Amino acid sequence: MTKSSGISKGFISTYSLAVFLYVISLIMIIITNDIRRMAVMHNMEEYADHYAAESLVIADIKNRLCSDEFTDGDYSVSGAVYSAEISSGLLYIRIHFPLSEGLTVRFDEETRQVLDYEVQ
Repeated sequence: MTKSSGISKGFISTYSLAVFLYVISLIMIIITNDIRRMAVMHNMEEYADHYAAESLVIADIKNRLCSDEFTDGDYSVSGAVYSAEISSGLLYIRIHFPLSEGLTVRFDEETRQVLDYEVQ
């Protein structure tokens, strides 16, 4: 009788340890998933900020090119501050605020239309 009760206690301890390790593993998986999800959300917010600043600047550049009032210098539009240099069909833009970023904008010199831009 004593022998069987010793086996039972050992079995319960092993079983409890296995359940405990399983629960801890599950918790670690959930925590890791949440950390990665938060990192993705942070990256999406950062992308949205960059896209908003770029779209404001590009819209302002299109407007200024069409009205023939675009020269080298510093500009501000809706809280975005940028500087521009014009060089034969290319604009070199440096956004200073709300983020620091460089853009190269290709435009048609005859029609003054923006053709393409790339982020540096």
